[in-house]
Amino acid sequence: MQTADTKPTPSSATFQATYGPSCSQAPTVGKHVTNNIVGLCTAGTGAATNSTKMCTLQAPEKRTAAPYTDADSRKAVAAYLTALCTKMDPPPKLTAANIATFISAFTKQLRKRALDTADDKGSYVLGKGNDAATPCAGGADSNQNCVDFKNSVAVASGRDLGNGIAWLKELQKAAGHLVKRTKLIRQKESEQTRMILLDDKIQELYHEALHGELPITKQTQTKLQATPDPERKKACEKHPNKTTCEAKSCKWNGTEETIGKCEAKPEEEQTNAAGTGETAKEGTATYGCATHKDKTAFENEKKDGKQNCGWRKGKGCEDLTGRNKCAEMVVF
Repeated sequence: MQTADTKPTPSSATFQATYGPSCSQAPTVGKHVTNNIVGLCTAGTGAATNSTKMCTLQAPEKRTAAPYTDADSRKAVAAYLTALCTKMDPPPKLTAANIATFISAFTKQLRKRALDTADDKGSYVLGKGNDAATPCAGGADSNQNCVDFKNSVAVASGRDLGNGIAWLKELQKAAGHLVKRTKLIRQKESEQTRMILLDDKIQELYHEALHGELPITKQTQTKLQATPDPERKKACEKHPNKTTCEAKSCKWNGTEETIGKCEAKPEEEQTNAAGTGETAKEGTATYGCATHKDKTAFENEKKDGKQNCGWRKGKGCEDLTGRNKCAEMVVF
């Protein structure tokens, strides 16, 4: 692959000494594109006024490029044509798509004119060409100003244009590198975007943690399902109708007064619970030890033969089954 030091330029390209090796059926044809442009646009013989007439609309008296008679004269022609073409058509942006377009346009120009007498029927001729054994002789006749890549392609594996024409191969390589470059640029931009988003998220979490504003997650929002107290559940199940059930602050699960089941409410629904017994809106206990107002009643509050309630001076009857085990038993 050519480097910046070896890549031909109009002023430094190593041109073939004469028109034939540069443009007409020689293995050196296709060495570099500047040499081929000179062969396409100039003649190997004749005067300067006719030399570049195939590639310019300038008046004859303004054509200063001499015919392709030696290597040094070709450098002058190359510089002249390059400046002229750049002025008419500024160089396009270097992209893989543009390179592919130019390669396609170039290959379509090959054998654009049928040359039955020429070798390979002129299949590798760029330009008009003369219908003869040597189409691109470079004579003053405009039909002989062309480039014949026949021998360059013939020595290539499989007669491949990309292998036979050196500058075409370099263009194909450049297109491949540009595709990779574009892919890497997009990958880098994507990674940069992800890093920016990640940085924003980190900053957000940092400030939330700093100011105690961490968002409440779904897991922290989930609460354990409230369940009724076992003792209260048994007490509520004893009530046979809706009226008695609801009077005891239980929940009637049924369709009619006596058709249904009395159930205990979950603890979170017992908004008026008083610890030792549920209290009605007026403050009167409706369930548990706190409902008993005298000694006989609280002594009858037993479970499995064990005393459930105890009497504490100044406090009345209190639950001894689990809610308040430290209740003080006072003997009357």
